[in-house]
Amino acid sequence: MFEALLMSRREFGTELSARFRQTLDEAAVGEATRLLLYQSEGPARLWTQVAALPSWRERGRYLFEMAFPPPDYMRRRFRSAGPLAYARRLGGGLRRLLGPSRP
Repeated sequence: MFEALLMSRREFGTELSARFRQTLDEAAVGEATRLLLYQSEGPARLWTQVAALPSWRERGRYLFEMAFPPPDYMRRRFRSAGPLAYARRLGGGLRRLLGPSRP
C-alpha cells in the first residue's frame, strides 16, 4: 500500500499531509524490520538481507563472506579452518536453504 500511495503522489501529484507521510514512513520501516527479524532462516530471509544491501558489490561481498567466512571464525565454530570445516559449513547451509522453512 505504501508504494502505491507514493506512486500516486509521483504520477498524479496526489497531496499527502506531512503527518500522513510520516505515519507511512514509520509503518514501512516497521514492516521491513518485522520481515528481517521474524522470517524463517530459509532462502526468504537470506534474499531479504541481500536485497537490503545498497549495491551489487556489497551483495557479492556478503554472499562470499557467508560462503567463506574468515579462518578465525571457522576455528571458533568448527575447531578447524581446513577444507573439511568449510565443506561441513556448506553442507549445513545448503540443508537450511533447501529444507523446509521454519516459522
